[in-house]
Amino acid sequence: MQLNIENREAAELLTGKGIHVVMNRCIKVEHELLIRQTVL
Repeated sequence: MQLNIENREAAELLTGKGIHVVMNRCIKVEHELLIRQTVL
């Protein structure tokens, strides 16, 4: 997963098959946000 990466066609196809899709997210950024929330 990377920022600014999206593919709506692929997302619709996967969602239609019951697969959750995440786009435009960075694992490192999300991890840091989670760590900060648990520390506070």
